Amino acid sequence: MVYLSETKTAIRVRGDCRIGPHNKDIISILYGSLLGDAHAEKRAEGKGTRISFYQEGSHSEYLL
Repeated sequence: MVYLSETKTAIRVRGDCRIGPHNKDIISILYGSLLGDAHAEKRAEGKGTRISFYQEGSHSEYLL
């Protein structure tokens, strides 16, 4: 979502309009997460993939 700075209103952009080439760092994070505590799920009607990240509460300091 894109947030307008003045009104703080969210504008929804379709997923197929915001997907672009990702840099090497983002790809590395995604692959590493999928090998760890994340999983990928194919969306309905074949419109992209949802990646969910899970982490235990004991690692909250690391995440923040």
